[in-house]
Amino acid sequence: MNIKALNKLLLVIEEFRKIDPQLPQQMAAVLIYVCGHNGCSVKDIENGLGMSQSSASRNAAALSSTHRSGKNGFELIQEQTDFEDARRKLLFLTPQGKRIAETLSHLMES
Repeated sequence: MNIKALNKLLLVIEEFRKIDPQLPQQMAAVLIYVCGHNGCSVKDIENGLGMSQSSASRNAAALSSTHRSGKNGFELIQEQTDFEDARRKLLFLTPQGKRIAETLSHLMES
């Protein structure tokens, strides 16, 4: 058993708990995906994580400025219209999202 790797994983989980102590795993997975694929689409998340369109869209919305239910989102990602296809939205990390990505990356490398 690799105790060092497990301790890193625990530190990563704690970073997600700082965002929200009840943050769902699917939402954490979407955030990690966007961190690694900045500029991806909801369709990319669906394919990359094997999620339904509704789950990918719902979790991306919660991580943006306004959750679908009208509540405030976490403001970690932002949508931008794809210039090649105006129907498609691309997802990018906000400055706060970039800070979290850096922290997570640092934790995994240390």
